[in-house]
Amino acid sequence: MVAVLLTGASARAHTVGTIFSGPTDGDAASIYWNPAAMSLSPTSRVDIVGNVSILQADYQRAGIDNQTGRPFKGVSVVAGRPEPLIGLILDRVYKKRLRLGLAVSVPSTSGAGWPETVNDNGATILGPTRYHVTSGTAFNLYAQLAASFQIHRVLAVGVTLNLVTSSVSLSKHVDLLNQPLITDPSAPASSPCGVDPSLCENPAFSAPITFNSTGFSVGATFGVLLTPIPRLRIGVAYATPHDVDMSVSVNIDTSKLEKFAQMYFPSFQPLNANGNGHYTLKIPQRVHSAIAFDVTKKLELMVGFRWVNNEATQVLSGQLTQRGSTLLPDTITLASVARDEYTVSARAAWQISERWKAGFLAEYTPHTFPDAFTSPISLDFDTLTLSLGAHFRARKYFAVGATFSQFIVFSRTITASAYGNDRAPPFNLPDPSGKYSGNAERVGIDFSFFF
Repeated sequence: MVAVLLTGASARAHTVGTIFSGPTDGDAASIYWNPAAMSLSPTSRVDIVGNVSILQADYQRAGIDNQTGRPFKGVSVVAGRPEPLIGLILDRVYKKRLRLGLAVSVPSTSGAGWPETVNDNGATILGPTRYHVTSGTAFNLYAQLAASFQIHRVLAVGVTLNLVTSSVSLSKHVDLLNQPLITDPSAPASSPCGVDPSLCENPAFSAPITFNSTGFSVGATFGVLLTPIPRLRIGVAYATPHDVDMSVSVNIDTSKLEKFAQMYFPSFQPLNANGNGHYTLKIPQRVHSAIAFDVTKKLELMVGFRWVNNEATQVLSGQLTQRGSTLLPDTITLASVARDEYTVSARAAWQISERWKAGFLAEYTPHTFPDAFTSPISLDFDTLTLSLGAHFRARKYFAVGATFSQFIVFSRTITASAYGNDRAPPFNLPDPSGKYSGNAERVGIDFSFFF
């Protein structure tokens, strides 16, 4: 049985659009946040946003590495995460009460790239995250078709059709001595490590494994925008959950096992450890909401709230319909254990002049993965994000903007984990206890064209 732990499928709050985007804003990012807010766009427009987050994480695993007899080496990872958006709003239909929109974005992405090996006193050894993940990416690409209709000056409604393409790619190591369902199908479903710890994480029987899957699904977003008075806007949107039917391919590099067998059986033939199958991945439901108030003609204040309904425990099982070897199981299990995600935000936007606009946004998101289920492939922190942005209307038909965000990441020390060497499958992973820390920045530039 192959077991991996995926990070949450949702994105942090303002990875889509700029800091001037949200459930009460009329740019093209409203197609994602709240389609009813398209009614606020005074003209047709095209928005192009290029955000890039630079993420760094550090992990100091607790305990002693059985390869060296010394404490585990600390490891770090630095990765870039693109968060693009291109969107179009058309207002030239039905007396401007009806607006149509189209947007393509990547609001949900995650990844890891821990070093597969580390240097310890001049020796190259397998790194401390080898049986969790050495590299991995997961993203959802959204193509969205939207419409909004202004029923009355105080009420607009909107709907978005979400066409989602999902991809998951993982590389890790499998401990062949700690896989009873692979080494001995008749053995009870328990880990050999619980019997003899010396059998755990033996580098001679470490087998790299790659896991690649893609899928497609369809969902919808429904939104409402209330404007009780011209200076007050209230936006709420609900995005439906939907299942993604993922096609998966799995490959285990068994060269170490083959070399070991050939020492005693020279005629031992190479193994074919490839497989194909499918499983179902769920994209959770979401609620986006915000209240914006124009304190003066030049100053707007906004508070927002976002909720993502992660299932508390989600164990996804799939089938390998084609197997090149019995070393591959016929079942694949992916486990995700997370709490619901909540994000609260506050923004101040100041219209400095007719052409210049500036803004400040603060967001707080507590971690969603409990301590017991945090591991190197499920990095998650309490995060405070501070963002500064500016927008310049260069011409009547063109504007440009820029954003910088600093993530204040609160480190975590895990002392007790549900994953450990004495666990039975599917949680047959080394103990990921230790200290996790990190930091991140985001930079972005955006262009708007009006017509």
